[in-house]
Amino acid sequence: MILFTVLVILVSAFEIMDLKSKGQRKDIAVYLGAVIVTLALGYLYLSNPNRESIAGFLTDMIGFHL
Repeated sequence: MILFTVLVILVSAFEIMDLKSKGQRKDIAVYLGAVIVTLALGYLYLSNPNRESIAGFLTDMIGFHL
């Protein structure tokens, strides 16, 4: 889990530096939102990989059972 978090943070740091040099402030905010979602979903999966997937939750919510 620590390796996943460090990897995401390192890649994000390089990407944010590139976006900052181009002056794309709004894109940085969107990118940080995507990073937070990625970390949250990655944590959910890595904490218990045998639980139902996110896709399974979504299909249950719309009433489509696999």
